[in-house]
Amino acid sequence: MDNISFSQAIEISQKVEIQKEEDKTDFQNRLSEAHDEFNEIVSSNQHFTYADIEDMMLGYGLEMDYIEDFI
Repeated sequence: MDNISFSQAIEISQKVEIQKEEDKTDFQNRLSEAHDEFNEIVSSNQHFTYADIEDMMLGYGLEMDYIEDFI
């Protein structure tokens, strides 16, 4: 690995933090959209199964670990 200067290390660190924030915002947006869709399904009294919710969440790129946010 090439040696980098302290200022380059700081610059890289800042870019990583910016990417983390963008990823976090993207995740929060996808979670919010999925939650809105879930609420629409529930409020319309449509029959749905756990598999339907799983498909919807996977469509937003979300893991089933977040199912607790919906139930």
